[in-house]
Amino acid sequence: MRAGFVAQGTTLNQWCIGKGVNRQTVDKALKGERFSKRSRALIDEAIKDALGEQEFAL
Repeated sequence: MRAGFVAQGTTLNQWCIGKGVNRQTVDKALKGERFSKRSRALIDEAIKDALGEQEFAL
């Protein structure tokens, strides 16, 4: 995911700042340390934005 952001000229941290979320929260969600609906929504949104895709399936 980080590579997707870097390829777009940004970083995961900059994405988090732009979305108003804590980077550590997103990191923990990505690592599977958080399991809430909000964490799942953050992961989905980050993946979508990192890949630049409108829809994706996990």
